Amino acid sequence: MNKQKVFLNKQKVLAIIVAYYPNSVDLSSLVDALNNQVTEILIIDNTPAENDNLWEILKEKVAIYPLRVVRFGKNLGIATGINIGINIALAESFSHILLSDQDSLPLPGMVAGLLQAEQKNSTINQHVGAVGPVYIDAVTGLQFPFQVQRPNQPFYSREYVNPKTPDVKTLSLISSGTLIKTSVFQKVGAMREDFFIDHVDVEWCHRAISKGYTLVGTHRGLMQHHMGDTCLRVWFFNWRYINGYGPARLYYRFRNFIYLLRLSYVPLLWKIRASWYWVGNFYAHAIFASNRRENIKAMTSGIWDGLKANMNEN
Repeated sequence: MNKQKVFLNKQKVLAIIVAYYPNSVDLSSLVDALNNQVTEILIIDNTPAENDNLWEILKEKVAIYPLRVVRFGKNLGIATGINIGINIALAESFSHILLSDQDSLPLPGMVAGLLQAEQKNSTINQHVGAVGPVYIDAVTGLQFPFQVQRPNQPFYSREYVNPKTPDVKTLSLISSGTLIKTSVFQKVGAMREDFFIDHVDVEWCHRAISKGYTLVGTHRGLMQHHMGDTCLRVWFFNWRYINGYGPARLYYRFRNFIYLLRLSYVPLLWKIRASWYWVGNFYAHAIFASNRRENIKAMTSGIWDGLKANMNEN
């Protein structure tokens, strides 16, 4: 038995993958990568009932991997899918859950590295609520920094980690790749299902911090991740590339961000700093995307619904 498996045997980790029309290559690679890193894999399938390509993708793996599937038959959203997994993890006494998107790919040893980071950062004065890996863009190969609050600075900034200084206290983690003790949910609560898809992780992270937990970003674990639907070339004092999204995602991204501004446990200075980022996103998708008219309509509709606190599924 290898060192990683010995370490994992001390924990009971349930990987939760929320799927929606999954790509066969991506999902197969993800399941293969997780098989030796977690105790069990749970796939929550949001794909409509008439499409059952998930079975075709996984039929050979179900027999040999610790793998099970829950199918809704319709898209109930990422948050609901995660919450189903959380309930299973709590009922079956898993020590941790690992969240994953269907198009992410954990590199070897990622989960063991996350557990190590959790252990090293857990002290009397620092209760770790969640640990996230370094995210590497699957298309560009670029590493994404973590959002941090430096001393004596009013607004958050971004920080890269490396093998020499692998851990950083962060303000937010992308849900995919994040490792969370199941006991944390008993104090913080589950994901907000009215957020449906976007900012589900951001809202939960702020809520966890407000409850006294620390979030850790670490270089001890690495994960490839598809950031955005497309790549936009944008002019802002010079040409740069940002992650692009279609109108449907833009609606939820802007609606949910505006709603975040209403929440008392989200810090005011974070709201101000993040608002500048989202003004830039509106500008980019309204000017430089090919489907500008549809984007503007979706973003303004999302902003309006966020202001009205209309969080119903659209």
